[in-house]
Amino acid sequence: MSGLLFSLGQAVYRRWWIPLLTWVLVFAGAAALAAAYSTPLSREFSIPDLPSLTTRALMDERFPPVPQGEMLPVGKVVVQVPEGETLSDPDNYAMLQELISKLEEHPAAAPDQDIKDPMEAHKELRERIYREESEFDFPTSVIEGDVRAVSPLNATQDTGILEVQFRVDEGGRVPLEELNSAAKLINDFNNPDFQVSYFGQAFTGMDKLSMGAELLGLLVALLVLMLTFGSLVAAGMPIVSALSGIAISMAGILLSTHFSDAVNFLAPTFAVMIGLAVGIDYSLFILARFRNEIEKNPDRPRAESMGIAISTAGHSVCFAGLTVIIALVSLTIFHIPFLTALAHAAAGTVTLAVLLALTLLPALAGLTGKRLFPRPRKKSLQSSSFARWWVKMLKLHPAVILVPTVIFLVLCAAPAKDLQVAMPTDSSAPLGSHTRTSADLIESGFGPGRNYPLAAVVDAAQVSEGDRKKVIFKAAQEMSKIEGVSHVQPIRATDSLDTVELLITTDYTATDKGAAQTVARLREHAAGVEASTSLSYGITGMTPVFIDLSNRLTDALLPYIALVLVLAIIVLAAVFRTLWVPIIATAGFVLSIGATFGVTVALFQQGKFGLVDDPQPLVSFLPIILIGLVFGLAMDYHVFLVSRMREAWLNGKSASDAINSGFQHSARVVSAAALIMIAVFASFLVHDAVFIKTLGFALATAVFFDAFLVRMTIIPAILFMLGERSFSRK
Repeated sequence: MSGLLFSLGQAVYRRWWIPLLTWVLVFAGAAALAAAYSTPLSREFSIPDLPSLTTRALMDERFPPVPQGEMLPVGKVVVQVPEGETLSDPDNYAMLQELISKLEEHPAAAPDQDIKDPMEAHKELRERIYREESEFDFPTSVIEGDVRAVSPLNATQDTGILEVQFRVDEGGRVPLEELNSAAKLINDFNNPDFQVSYFGQAFTGMDKLSMGAELLGLLVALLVLMLTFGSLVAAGMPIVSALSGIAISMAGILLSTHFSDAVNFLAPTFAVMIGLAVGIDYSLFILARFRNEIEKNPDRPRAESMGIAISTAGHSVCFAGLTVIIALVSLTIFHIPFLTALAHAAAGTVTLAVLLALTLLPALAGLTGKRLFPRPRKKSLQSSSFARWWVKMLKLHPAVILVPTVIFLVLCAAPAKDLQVAMPTDSSAPLGSHTRTSADLIESGFGPGRNYPLAAVVDAAQVSEGDRKKVIFKAAQEMSKIEGVSHVQPIRATDSLDTVELLITTDYTATDKGAAQTVARLREHAAGVEASTSLSYGITGMTPVFIDLSNRLTDALLPYIALVLVLAIIVLAAVFRTLWVPIIATAGFVLSIGATFGVTVALFQQGKFGLVDDPQPLVSFLPIILIGLVFGLAMDYHVFLVSRMREAWLNGKSASDAINSGFQHSARVVSAAALIMIAVFASFLVHDAVFIKTLGFALATAVFFDAFLVRMTIIPAILFMLGERSFSRK
């Protein structure tokens, strides 16, 4: 393989116009196809065969949903006045009517609609529920409870909800300009004495992911590269290579929406995050080795120097990229559509980063010729006085440095035992966002369970028609007595009562542990009912779906870790021809990922040190994605660092001298690569999406732990202690 890579490096350097033109055509073609065939990215997080989704399918079968194209999108507006006041007080009522009047007249609103204020809507709802439920001989106390559970006006009449239908254009969408204008109108009414916010289906199109984080990470990466190479031309090449891969990857992701509706809206940001990091780093390693070869032999033809760089550093890039791709593609075995789409997007981006580093980077070097690194420096790019001192200390006192470092990482990992995961909801949206504000207002006015009620789909088809009403009513009464359930009521039924949907209000928000416990109790009760009667029911709704999804992801975590570790050990053993290198590589990964989880849980979930003003459970799919990415990136540094050591050992040096030499030649470049990754990932802390913000912090922390404490401290210390057993000539 090295000979093939050497020939590739030479050929691309000499005939640089061929790969440049090829990549331009690839991007142009992908962009054109994406523009012609892409569809909107999905905002769904779903997994097939979840109990809650099976129940949802039964609901849709017995109560066919109205086709989306036949419904106007609905937005909701929540209004709250200070405690002790009511919405019917003269000043508040006048303000409310003015808001309603302006919404009815707004261009975004559907024409000729009559937006009812919460008091009027409550009155009409109460009359309808009394009329319908009186036919079933429900007691008055039960009917009043049913009214209160779904009323748009809370018990103290200080919080109310309006419903607004929005018109759509020919494409079936609410024009964004009009939607933004309606949102501004609503915000104009908001003040401390009359709080107003908006939420609902119609407003989801307003949520856009900012690109500010990506630009910030790019600027920091350029600065690090400038300090590393001392040249704007050299610093720009890894940036150009990375951006080229991201551009093609974005086109590919958008094009893939034509073939799959599982491509999630997080996929582009996820691909940009990993594409910037590995794209820059892979090119950095090859470019640094190219410069090192020029410094070693200035008279050698530069095409030959590039051939050597591609056959050595490029060889490491191939195997490093392979480990990242293996870690990502392994996510697909769990058959979770949105996770599979994220994995494919990231794996495709990594593949492009490897190909571009092997072809576009040497082509750019060939284009610039001797203007790139015009004269060798007296001090090699790869030499470092600190690296020489540090590896000397590791050689003299490996155990003294190793033990405290391991203890520190273990202590950092301690909070990970309290890891709690949940899916993102409106209640976990960023503070100050319209969805979060609305959720908080509804929770404070109506109670924590109002935002995310459960639904029980009762199947009474096997119960005799004469007994259905009595059996269903009894089941509903028993459900209402279950701990955590505050109210149960029927909201729709078939004419024959063979299927009834019950609305279940709980005492908890969707992300509260109590919600999961309540769902579990309801399902236990359902199993008992089905075993003793002909009645059966299932639980669905957003909360059960998210709980089932979180449980499925958590159950997949350990098998995924085991799979990735086994595959990586096989790949690394094939590269280094020894078991010691892959074993200590994976052990180091366990330390770094444990410490990363611990610090992330402490700061983002537990709110330690007050650095996060809104601590919450981590997003359910963050652990499995984090493990895949961190493992791949950790193996990058391991391959780059240990490959140089083994190269020196194969050239006849003793194991001790090879470790010393390889460390000194790699330390500075590995440090630069790690700093770039840390900067890129840390820049995502300014992102609006909680998942991206948390993942960015966790990845930056993981790179710091793994690059500086594991790969550049623990690993060489262990290798010094192993001596000649570290490598093999086979």
